[in-house]
Amino acid sequence: MIFSARRATRVAGRQRPVAFSDESGLAAVEFALVAPVFIMLLFGIVIFGIHFGTWLAVNQAAAEGARASVAGMDLDERRELATSTAEAVLAAYGPILGDTGWTVDAKASDSDPRLFEVTVTYDQAARNAASGLQGDSGDDDSLIVLPLSNPTATATVANGGY
Repeated sequence: MIFSARRATRVAGRQRPVAFSDESGLAAVEFALVAPVFIMLLFGIVIFGIHFGTWLAVNQAAAEGARASVAGMDLDERRELATSTAEAVLAAYGPILGDTGWTVDAKASDSDPRLFEVTVTYDQAARNAASGLQGDSGDDDSLIVLPLSNPTATATVANGGY
């Protein structure tokens, strides 16, 4: 069997053509390919973190409001304690929630008068960046889809004293 292999020989002093060896723009091309995906991922993480933080704030406000209402002697005092405590908790989340946009509903339970309910709702759609990305027709054809739901949490406690 005859085997013929052509060996590439390199002659001293010869170089590859400049067009194949120039790597000066390689980093810029790689960055242009990777950066959009990385930036979208980064914004997705931030947006999800803000949305998750909003849900945690609403749940904590409802729980703290219900816990504070136990000290009230009558329904009006329970309502006042629950509302002021829940609003104080929500105000502490100022960088995430802003100064307004939430409602606190504190009342005796509809199903059992021995229970007291605190419901906190946050109107997230007004502060959400997704509301500006959607068209007038309501179609969501944007590249980034953000949650537009309004977080709501209800906490129920028994009236104190029995």
